[in-house]
Amino acid sequence: MFYKEIPIQPFSCKIEYTDALFFIGSCFSEEIAKKFSYFKFNVISNPFGTLYNPVSIYNALERIIKKKFVTKDDFFLDDDIYKSFDFHSQIADTNLERLIDNTNKIILESHNFLSCAQWIFITYGTSHIYEHKHLKKIVSNCHKIPDSYFNQRLLELQECISYVENTLNIIQAFNKEINIVFTISPVRYMKYGAFLNQVSKSILFLSVYNKIQKNNNVFYFPSYEIFIDELRDYRFYSNDMLHPADIGINYLWEKLKETIISNEAINIMNKVNEILTASHHKVMFYESNSYKKLKNSILEKIENLEKTYPFLNFNKEKQLWK
Repeated sequence: MFYKEIPIQPFSCKIEYTDALFFIGSCFSEEIAKKFSYFKFNVISNPFGTLYNPVSIYNALERIIKKKFVTKDDFFLDDDIYKSFDFHSQIADTNLERLIDNTNKIILESHNFLSCAQWIFITYGTSHIYEHKHLKKIVSNCHKIPDSYFNQRLLELQECISYVENTLNIIQAFNKEINIVFTISPVRYMKYGAFLNQVSKSILFLSVYNKIQKNNNVFYFPSYEIFIDELRDYRFYSNDMLHPADIGINYLWEKLKETIISNEAINIMNKVNEILTASHHKVMFYESNSYKKLKNSILEKIENLEKTYPFLNFNKEKQLWK
């Protein structure tokens, strides 16, 4: 072995297929959420779009948990498009009333989902924050507004610890049974240089460490450490040499799967994957006997799986095989 394998602390409980999983945080959390969604787990991921720092993540969760619905005052007009400094640019529209209505539907759906979810994954990306000078608030997204409108700084350590603590408190008060998994994104934020990237990550590490030692049902998965120490080669990164490439994400997914998903769920995942792999296969001759046999075999397997595991939904795949 030509690398140092990172030891992973065993989890005292495992994810089952019937569990609801809520993901919030950096783009890395979205990549992991996509893996769970692919295997038809019940998932909500970043309902307000990608979030990077502990302040924005706390504010988003507070809005969801307390059902703080949006009004016209939460949005501003930029080049004929209504946007909000609290949300990613995917929460935007040219019609303000429609945007308010759709955003409040997202808040309500997320509130109901999180209230009975078994797991929440929180991925911090950076402790860099941008504070709007006029509004005097830390924003979740700058929407390419000029830098002169913002004060940029690193969160102070105690400040960051407080936001992590407040995040834990608000989640656990809302859903006492939920399991919380913290991760630190392996994506490096190099806009301010390598040194400040390390300082930023260090603040996150210390803040999370301070809290996972004192709470039950709170776990840590070492995604950053695995990527930095086990996957040291740049072939595991995308073209920008900062974000993980698919090969790196897949490696990390396998590590996560071994650590946190139950054996029974993994067995079901293998059966689901068989259906999905066949459904993505390119068909050339729909009239052939071999295709008809494959079609009947797959539809029979889908029927059996849906009967055995009623929480699985193969409606999309059944449409493909009609």
